[in-house]
Amino acid sequence: MNTTRATVAALALVALIAAGGGVATGHDRGFDSRVRITGYVDNTSFLGRVASDRKQCKRMRRVTVWRRNPGAMDAPVGTAKSNGKGIWAVTAPGASAGRYYATAKRRVIRKPGHRHVCRFDRSPTLEL
Repeated sequence: MNTTRATVAALALVALIAAGGGVATGHDRGFDSRVRITGYVDNTSFLGRVASDRKQCKRMRRVTVWRRNPGAMDAPVGTAKSNGKGIWAVTAPGASAGRYYATAKRRVIRKPGHRHVCRFDRSPTLEL
């Protein structure tokens, strides 16, 4: 009789594990981000915003503003981190006329059993 109980308990445990119950499973997910340069203000700063459906993908994103250099490597103008609403400002006093764009660096957020990725994005070009 004890053998029957042990067998039933073992079979129930195997069925529970096979069905995925009682076993913690993690996941990996990717989320889109959109970065925009909204303007160049007072001849001192590029302003913009990072947007995403996930708030973790808006805040504390490293944004770099680049100057287009046709025929050569594009040059970084400066970097900033976005605030809780995704707003950022890169100080660049006296930026010369030209074409500029911003990039939001890919960000990985890890929690036990989870890995969320805020994807890289590049803004449309702003012409000064």
